[in-house]
Amino acid sequence: MKPIPGWRELRYQQVPQMRDYDTLFEKRWLPYLMYFQPAGRVTRSFTTDSHGFRRTAWREKDCSFESFCASGAPRAALVGGSAAFGVGATSDEYTLASCLNRSDRQRWFNFSGRAYNSTQEWLVFLLHLPPSVKTVLIFSGANNLALARLSDQVSPIYNALYAQNLLERLAENGSRSGARGALAALRRVFARGLAAGERTSVPANGSGQTPDEKYQNILTCYQRDLRIWATLRQAMGFQLYFVFQPIASWIPKSLVPEEQRLFELLDAAQVRWATLTEFLKERSGEYVGAIRRICGSLEIPFLDLNAALAFRQPRWLFVDRAHLTDEGYRLAAVEIEKAFGL
Repeated sequence: MKPIPGWRELRYQQVPQMRDYDTLFEKRWLPYLMYFQPAGRVTRSFTTDSHGFRRTAWREKDCSFESFCASGAPRAALVGGSAAFGVGATSDEYTLASCLNRSDRQRWFNFSGRAYNSTQEWLVFLLHLPPSVKTVLIFSGANNLALARLSDQVSPIYNALYAQNLLERLAENGSRSGARGALAALRRVFARGLAAGERTSVPANGSGQTPDEKYQNILTCYQRDLRIWATLRQAMGFQLYFVFQPIASWIPKSLVPEEQRLFELLDAAQVRWATLTEFLKERSGEYVGAIRRICGSLEIPFLDLNAALAFRQPRWLFVDRAHLTDEGYRLAAVEIEKAFGL
């Protein structure tokens, strides 16, 4: 598919909020986590607090981490990657955490990090460790698989990171000119994001793992990470749930014209979008089944939104294949509340 001239601006005309989200790849470098959203960011579509957490709407207020911890209401934490963060929502009011707050039964806060793997998801929660949380909801699944596809190596202990190949290239390159080139490429990736069509991988040098090896390693990480969540559940006394996020290409859904056009623009931006989509789709049933079994072994209630009839409706639910519209996040909240009685 040939690139569509001016595809980025055409995309922004249809979903103007994505212009703001594309700035989120300006990462802050942090110990242990590697990177996180910039702190104190204010845009038309989202805001972050002094820690970099997205502010969550509760009782017509946009709340920070400090106000969440100080609240006397039962506390609930949403963790995950960019879909849990709410990429695609037109404001903080329409993220999944904010939609869950509309029931007013407990106070939800958004602990998610864009481009995070399952290991980073529990790390950011544990490093901040909010007091007396009643509920933790993991809204995740896709990132481990996607990051494995974009990385030459996946560790069964450390998982895979966003732009990992470029980070390794920067660290291992002995020449100053080569290092400068790798650093410039890394800055472009984080500043412009996946939607810009930048490469997050470099040609394999013979040490790359096979797809099956990488797949087994991300499952090993998920097994460990969910076991850590189960241990935290026992120690802290919260209820724990796992929701596998909806992926448009995994759902037997008739795309509406808005979705069709957005997907065409992204697919034309670079071949990697199409190849990544195919890779994710090939593993979808096997992968969801594996996560379901891990959750079952740890007695973690599991919900696959890709199997929800509500997401098969001919409505505009996706801004791209992994992120939702305001209506999509509202619908996800309804399905989650219905499934788990939250």
